[in-house]
Amino acid sequence: MRWGSQIKALKQGNYDQVIQAAKRKLESDPDDLMSHFEMAQAYESTGKEELALRHAKFCLSIKPDIFYVLTLAARCSAKLENYEDAYNYAQRALLDDKDPNLSRLAVLFLMLLSYIPGLKALRDTNERIVGSYAKETQWLRDYVAWYQRRKTSP
Repeated sequence: MRWGSQIKALKQGNYDQVIQAAKRKLESDPDDLMSHFEMAQAYESTGKEELALRHAKFCLSIKPDIFYVLTLAARCSAKLENYEDAYNYAQRALLDDKDPNLSRLAVLFLMLLSYIPGLKALRDTNERIVGSYAKETQWLRDYVAWYQRRKTSP
C-alpha cells in the first residue's frame, strides 16, 4: 500500500488495513519508520495506547526529534497515566518543533499553482498540515501547563 493510500485509510478509519499493510512492509524492512508510525497512529486510534507507544518509541530511538511522533507518544503516555513521560515527550516536541507554515511568498506561489488543473491538492495539503500542526501544538502547550500546575499545587 502506498503512503497516500495509508493516509487515506487512516482518515477513513480503516485501521486494520493500515496495520496489516504496515506489518507486511515491516517483514521486509523491520526498521521502516513510516510503517512503525502508521502502526502507532492506527493503534492509538483504536485505543491500544501501549502498542502505539511501543511503535512510537521505536521511531524515536532512530530519529528522536520527529514532532508528530513525540506528540503521539505524549498523548499515549498521558492516556496511560504516565504523566511525567507525557510531559517529557511534550517538552521535547515543543523544543524541537519545526513550524510547517510556509513563507508568504511560498503560500502565494502555491495559491497561484492551485489554479492549474490538478494542482489544487498542493494548497489543500499545506492547509491540512498547518491546521494539524496548530492543533497538536496547542494540545502540547495545554498539557505542559496542566502538568506544571499539577506539580506546583499542594
